[in-house]
Amino acid sequence: MSSPTSRSLEYWRGIGSLAGVVERFKSFSKMRHDLFLFCDIVAINALWGNAVFIQTTSGQNIQARIKKIQDTPEIAANVKRVLGAGNTVIVEGWAKRTKAGRTVRYERVAYRCEMDGDKLKFVEGA
Repeated sequence: MSSPTSRSLEYWRGIGSLAGVVERFKSFSKMRHDLFLFCDIVAINALWGNAVFIQTTSGQNIQARIKKIQDTPEIAANVKRVLGAGNTVIVEGWAKRTKAGRTVRYERVAYRCEMDGDKLKFVEGA
């Protein structure tokens, strides 16, 4: 079974992006640490014209990740700085689609982060 991170890497590389994992695993604490507290993958694609900072998760956890970004002041401040530098922030998840009890495929569901005044807003369809 592939992870959301591996599915996201395959997706971004498949559309011609230079993409890499920036999340680190700390063996002594057995914990994962995201770049800037929210980013698992950074992708660069000429079509986007900037760097894309990606938080990837399972389909069922997308809203929890969005809420954490919006509700945690330190994370929200980091996201605002990344957006302020002209980059893109995306929260994407991989929803398992089934038919007659069998897994058919994983479908990408993505939300692009935008500034709405001083608040962060997430728009589906990135």
